[in-house]
Amino acid sequence: MNLQFISDDAGKTTRVHIPIDEIDVQDWHKDIVRQRLADYRKKPDQTLDFETAIDDIDNIL
Repeated sequence: MNLQFISDDAGKTTRVHIPIDEIDVQDWHKDIVRQRLADYRKKPDQTLDFETAIDDIDNIL
């Protein structure tokens, strides 16, 4: 895999670029993502924004 490390002016790594075409995603995982996307399209009002989801997780823990 050809990773590209991106650094700031001080030389500290701030990002890593992973070429998408080099990532092997299993078919079963793609199927789950497709199903979740279909579920979202049917009922988009039943989703949580990121901050709300994180708050809910924090409250459980």
